[in-house]
Amino acid sequence: MDRGSRGNRWPVPVALCALAYVVGVVFFPIVGFPFIASDSLLHVTENPSIRALTWENVKHILTSRCLTSYYPVRTLTLAVDYQLWGPTAGGFKLTNGLIHLANTYLVFWLILRLLRQWDTSVGSPKAWWDVAVAGVAAGLFAVYPVVVEPVTWVSGREELLMTLGALGCVHFHLSARRWSREGGKPRRVLVLYLAAILCCAAACLSNAVAAVIPLVVVACDAVMPERPKAWKIVRDSLPLLVLGIVTIAIKMGAGDDAGLIGEAAPFSAERLMLVLNVYWVNLRMLVLPGELGISYSPLRPESFLEGEVVLGAFAIGMTCAALWLLRRRRVAVFGLLWFVIALGPSSQIMVHHIHLADRFLYFPLVGAAIAAGGCLRRLGYLASERHARMGMAAAGVAGLVAVFLLIRFSAHQVHFWRDSIVLWEQTVKAAPDNPVAHRGLAISLARAGQIDQAFEEFEVALRLNPDYTFALGDYAFYLVNRQDLKAIELAERGCELTGWKDPDLRSTLAGAYISRADTLCQEGDFRAALECYAKAIETDPGYERPWTQSAFLRATCPDPELRDPAKAAQLADRALPMAAKPGQLSVLGETYAAIGQFDKAVGAVAKGLRLAQAAGERELARDLQRQLDRYRAQGSQQKSP
Repeated sequence: MDRGSRGNRWPVPVALCALAYVVGVVFFPIVGFPFIASDSLLHVTENPSIRALTWENVKHILTSRCLTSYYPVRTLTLAVDYQLWGPTAGGFKLTNGLIHLANTYLVFWLILRLLRQWDTSVGSPKAWWDVAVAGVAAGLFAVYPVVVEPVTWVSGREELLMTLGALGCVHFHLSARRWSREGGKPRRVLVLYLAAILCCAAACLSNAVAAVIPLVVVACDAVMPERPKAWKIVRDSLPLLVLGIVTIAIKMGAGDDAGLIGEAAPFSAERLMLVLNVYWVNLRMLVLPGELGISYSPLRPESFLEGEVVLGAFAIGMTCAALWLLRRRRVAVFGLLWFVIALGPSSQIMVHHIHLADRFLYFPLVGAAIAAGGCLRRLGYLASERHARMGMAAAGVAGLVAVFLLIRFSAHQVHFWRDSIVLWEQTVKAAPDNPVAHRGLAISLARAGQIDQAFEEFEVALRLNPDYTFALGDYAFYLVNRQDLKAIELAERGCELTGWKDPDLRSTLAGAYISRADTLCQEGDFRAALECYAKAIETDPGYERPWTQSAFLRATCPDPELRDPAKAAQLADRALPMAAKPGQLSVLGETYAAIGQFDKAVGAVAKGLRLAQAAGERELARDLQRQLDRYRAQGSQQKSP
């Protein structure tokens, strides 16, 4: 092997090490961050199906939804993480970072192979130039500010896995095309096509946006130098197209977003205005990230003459013009097609109740990186042969400076994810008119014990959107603990807005009635207290506490007109099967004892004692044991002649 061929080997390892370094510099701090936002908790710490890789759990993951999405591949990876790290957030975030690094490497490899296989009209000005171009383009993808959310947020893993599957699908498809063209063994070609199909299926089971991957593959076939015949393109992409159609059908069948954007029907002028508006804002966020957050205000365009709607139409026109101008630059045009196809669903072509999110730009950013690589390669030919080295050096320095500035900006964005309060404060700063952001900040403040500040944020959220049912329910929930009458008003409004179909809101309203009843008992207004308990039972019949409290009051009420042993027994009998806490069972024991039913009192307290012992609550168990002994003694005395 000569010295020149040996010298051509080092650029690729150097580029891979450099990419790993920049990803590590930006994202390594996330391993020390906690879980962020409520859905991360629901996906992980409050998700029993991921705590063990048993057949029952795997079957549940494969046959049910997590929250409102059917994304079993994401949930399976979370289950694997749980076996490795337990409930520690750092391990889950490390996995996100490693998937992102894998995507970065696949982007680098894809750009490099496209440059070397497609752009063959002229050779590379230097042996290392293609590697440098692919490295810089992949580096831009690796540290661009909009990738911070999907990498840092555990729930953003769906975007990472979808992109991983899409890149794998395209790589295997390209390999299958090359082997088929070069007369490779049919079995090997078939295996490569099957691998592409499996990657696409895994992507679709990670995020429904992966339904557009077949279109990316068709675009790849359409612009490659030795383009297959049309019938072959259709034949080979048909299994992928079927996967995409099934994915869309599953998404539409879920009904998750039905009615959430009811003013913009799929085929309406309002929908078109929204698509144009969102397309423009997505482009603006990508070119000038500015202030980023975890949630943005929904867009409500009302006219085709609005500035951002007009700019969206202009942007689409410029995109078409760019595709035409770059039609002879195969790599650049494929990257731009990937970008447009991947951006389409997040531009509200696929209906979704979230209009804007940083994570929606992760998949399209791959196409932007490919297009950048295709354009950067040409810089080596803009200068004369005499000045080629100087031109390439200047381009390289400019690329490195851009990557360095992005590293600093993205590292600053990562800093906001260190805890929920900081993140939601940044989100409020980025979108001050967004009620979702104020609600998120309010919940984070309440969980941190900053209740007064939390109430202020709830007030802002409801001032921005008085019909925001989630904010109504959460605000009422925290007001219940303060025995504030406003909790009943807020929870009732939320129930009315949802047609009394939201079980969480009904439970919150029942809790508000119970809190009011407890206050009335302290004030001696027992009749009004019983009325509130009755309202709580009517609101949420499956809530045990109003049955228990009402039974106790009927058995022990100081007012003889309200004391009713028979009614107390009826209420206690209804509450007993629902009671699952030692304290509740203790109260039921007091109720039964007060009306002279000591056998039932013994049974209720014995059940509470077993629960307390199982939970390791020794002090409570001792109290319950004394209570149990007392009832047994009283029961024996009652039976004595």
